[in-house]
Amino acid sequence: LNDVILDFDNIDEWGEDATILTFSHFLPRVELLPEKRYLSLPTLPACSGSTFLESRLRELNEKMSSKTEGMKHLHAFGHSHLAYDLVVEDVRYVH
Repeated sequence: LNDVILDFDNIDEWGEDATILTFSHFLPRVELLPEKRYLSLPTLPACSGSTFLESRLRELNEKMSSKTEGMKHLHAFGHSHLAYDLVVEDVRYVH
């Protein structure tokens, strides 16, 4: 997430039903992985989750919620090779 993207000067023009879509190859949160017993690669948790990426998503969500009510945030991620759909702290994470 580039700093330019986090500039919300014109967010009021987007409308309340707007959805922010972000994406990354890597999982931003470790809790997006299923339990280790369900993984075909048991070492996957060791290389999953990014505190930097997650902090950027949190910053984006804070700016969104301070500007408008009802705006949604969807983050698509890869890397795990597992179908996943989970909402954590007002962000919907989908693989």
